[in-house]
Amino acid sequence: MQLWNEGLVDQLEIAFFELEQGDFQTRWDATKQILAWGETALPKLLHLLQESDEDWELQWFIALTLGQFQHPDALQTLVNLLGHAGDPEVSQMASQILAQMGSQAIDVLALHLHQPETRPLAVQALTRIANKRVIPLLLPCLAEEDPRLRQIVMESLSQFQDQRIVPAMLQGLQDVNAEVRIAAISGLSYLHPLVTDIGLCPVTLLEPMLQDLRLSVCQAAALALGRLGTDSAIRVLGNAVQGHNMDLALQIYIVQALGHSNAAASLPYLQQLWLDADSLKLGRAIIKAIGQMDGSLSCSATEILLSFLERLSGQEPEPILYQEIANALGCLKGETAVPALIQLLAQPDIGVRLHAIAALKQINPAPTHLQLQSLAEERLSDPSLQAGIAFALQEW
Repeated sequence: MQLWNEGLVDQLEIAFFELEQGDFQTRWDATKQILAWGETALPKLLHLLQESDEDWELQWFIALTLGQFQHPDALQTLVNLLGHAGDPEVSQMASQILAQMGSQAIDVLALHLHQPETRPLAVQALTRIANKRVIPLLLPCLAEEDPRLRQIVMESLSQFQDQRIVPAMLQGLQDVNAEVRIAAISGLSYLHPLVTDIGLCPVTLLEPMLQDLRLSVCQAAALALGRLGTDSAIRVLGNAVQGHNMDLALQIYIVQALGHSNAAASLPYLQQLWLDADSLKLGRAIIKAIGQMDGSLSCSATEILLSFLERLSGQEPEPILYQEIANALGCLKGETAVPALIQLLAQPDIGVRLHAIAALKQINPAPTHLQLQSLAEERLSDPSLQAGIAFALQEW
């Protein structure tokens, strides 16, 4: 028995030797062997860390291994690495591991918020812990000079449904940094019930952000309003997108937000905007947005797209518009679209034909295939349609 134990000790020594001297893969395998020993290996692991100042990769592996120990010494050592590791990657690894350790790391991390050299990484670690105990620790961090820290704190706080966070979100809307404003906008859209509870209107708060000097902030506001999906939010987006002086990129983003909202109130705005659109990019975005509607709105969306096809029939549109409409009709899966899609087979552009075929397959493939076979046997008055049907059957 004694020899067997000595053999085991030898195995542990070999594992530590490979951890200290091996290449990346060897070290990776060695950490697994060391972890199998449990806390018996902890003292030697801590000693090795003290002797590894010149080898940041070894420090990185030791930090990774320490994160698997539920032991106060391991926890304290990881916290010490936040400000004293020889390489930033080791400090970052320590921060990530502490976050994964969860609530047991909160109190220790809180102590390091008061030390300038460890505060940034301690803040980052706290933002990754999904525990309401971090809220009072993170709220003061919104006054940090570093806008990146303010941003990640704002993003972290928005995951909690807690009334204490709402004033911070309102403050964030006025932040000088665009990324912080974006985080506050997103947070308010997710915490809108809490905003309503204190007598404020989320839509009223978000509407001015559509006029922000930074396009990315305007886009975030559009997405947030679309996420709310209320009639008042859709009305704000619909009125804004029809503005004469609006940037095309923002118009397209608002159109996408209207589509993502999946709200009945969005459809009239999208339909009217398509009729007035003088940009191919905007027209395509509108078609895609309508094609995203689902559930009870799919029938109405299908009818609108069919009206677009009818309007285009007397014109010479870009083939891409026909392709987009065919694709959108396929996504909506409305059987009323089948006749119009069959008519698209008469288009000379092969891309339009292929998109029409793909849409027909999405809607109701078996009966549609039989219908095409039946039409192929008839003598149609339109030779282009006859050729298109033959092409569809060949590609089916």
